[in-house]
Amino acid sequence: MPTPPNASAGSGAPGTTSFPPTPHRFPDPAPGQPLCVPTSQLTKCIALTQEDTEVHGVMAPIVGHVGDGNFHLAFVLPPGDTAGAAVDARLVERALAMGGTSAGENGMGLGKVASLAKEHASALPVMAAIKNALDPRGILNPGNVLALP
Repeated sequence: MPTPPNASAGSGAPGTTSFPPTPHRFPDPAPGQPLCVPTSQLTKCIALTQEDTEVHGVMAPIVGHVGDGNFHLAFVLPPGDTAGAAVDARLVERALAMGGTSAGENGMGLGKVASLAKEHASALPVMAAIKNALDPRGILNPGNVLALP
């Protein structure tokens, strides 16, 4: 198997390849991350979200496995465009107001850290205590989701 461009031979195991780390990072929040609403609110949420994309002039097809109320917007944005972030912020607020979650099936992630406080404010001290107990030196993903003292 040929080695892809910009890749190096892997760990020595046959058929492995390692790639250099990429300097690219999605903006925070990265638009289009999954969220979930109660299925009774799904139709209304999607209709309002489509209106938002039209008002903001954003191309964002909606995809998902909606049987459980989970969906994503597949934003098509040029570099530096902020309209997707505005639509995504409105969508998060809408999902929370409808009794849903901003996290969807992929968990919170870096792109939704701001949503964590809105959605689980009373649980943050408990999460921080667990993180501190399991990682007292703060070496596991330092400062990524829970900023600890």
